[in-house]
Amino acid sequence: MHYALLTVLVDKVRLNMKKLYWVLIAIVIAVALAEGYALYQIPKSETIKGVLNYDSSIEIKPGTSFKLSLESREQGESKFAILAASESNDFTQFPQHFSLPVLSKSLANVGIYQLRVKVTHQQDVLFVNKGLLPLTRADLKQPLNIDLQIPVIPRAKIIITPSVAPTAIVEEIIQPTPMPILLDVDKLLANKRWLLQTKESSEAYIIFDMKKQYAFGSGGCNKFQGGYQVDQSTIVFNQFIASSKYCEQLMEVETYFLSALPKVTNWLVKEEGETLYFYDDNKQLLLQFSAK
Repeated sequence: MHYALLTVLVDKVRLNMKKLYWVLIAIVIAVALAEGYALYQIPKSETIKGVLNYDSSIEIKPGTSFKLSLESREQGESKFAILAASESNDFTQFPQHFSLPVLSKSLANVGIYQLRVKVTHQQDVLFVNKGLLPLTRADLKQPLNIDLQIPVIPRAKIIITPSVAPTAIVEEIIQPTPMPILLDVDKLLANKRWLLQTKESSEAYIIFDMKKQYAFGSGGCNKFQGGYQVDQSTIVFNQFIASSKYCEQLMEVETYFLSALPKVTNWLVKEEGETLYFYDDNKQLLLQFSAK
């Protein structure tokens, strides 16, 4: 009798063990499915890579950053929407490599894309896209080559008509004076802020760093910088860049000032080095400054 009871008990234990085994198997399968589903739900991303280019060599200041934004619009739409954006403070030189992560689900196989780039130093915009070319989904899978340019300074609302000669513009803003006496280069440029002389109030100025052959200043609204070459009687400005703000009352003088600098070929001073004159190839006075 005891043997029969023991046999029944053993059979029940075996049955319960089998049930427990299958319960454990079911739990393992359920956990695996849950983990797989969770992994499936994690958003997948792609990385858009490429290079930022500029058509000439230029010194990049420390602290320069660049912002990237990927925009898209569906076929038939006119406005672009931002899909992804990033900012990097590691801009050092051209060409500059970049990468931009984007969620895969936001990239459709149809539609038009564009990659907008803005290179800044502090609050000044140094470079922007040289035309926003339309991109396809296939283009985004390949390394992109983005050409940049110096932003164009907005024109003043008061536009001088083409029929007005450049000399007339100068006469309106600056009163020409007789050709003054040439002075030494060091005495002319060293440690001075040259304020632009105009009929209207202006805060435009230019400063020369003679050791680095580097000039910088303000047009009254926007800051500018660039290189120059100077000798006893000639001066040439090159590779100038400027920020792109718009100031209602200052743009007419600033536009003339910054557009005149590339035309300058000669300089002279008088009044014991306190007044600086810039002339063009035809010896026409373009700009006049006073030392501060």
